[in-house]
Amino acid sequence: MRAFPFEFFTAERTFFKGKCESLIVPTPQGAYGIMAGHSDLVLVVDAGELKYREKGKEGFVRVAVAPGLLAVKKGMVTVLVEAAEKDSDIDYERAQKQYEDAKIMFSEGDDHTRRLATAKMARALARLKVRSGLNK
Repeated sequence: MRAFPFEFFTAERTFFKGKCESLIVPTPQGAYGIMAGHSDLVLVVDAGELKYREKGKEGFVRVAVAPGLLAVKKGMVTVLVEAAEKDSDIDYERAQKQYEDAKIMFSEGDDHTRRLATAKMARALARLKVRSGLNK
């Protein structure tokens, strides 16, 4: 399978830089796949599960991501998100508590607080999904 250059950044660090054979990102419209030779575009990345397959390796690296952007330009794919965690780095109990806290925040808050709580719930659910191994 052909590979493409892939750079993956969070607000704090370079998460991955190398060659990939495929990439699946969460968007507001659903999962979106990228492979070598993809046309140029810019996408909004939603909180959820991002998966990529490194060149020459089997299986996907599974990552919980916060919102951000993806750009494809001349075959180079760049992802910039607020935060990202590999499945093995996620503390399931902590993510569960964050989800429960966000639910309480949602139920007790005004419109602005509910929007913040919704974003927190989406991020916590992404972390729980990636950590639990759903949809491998």
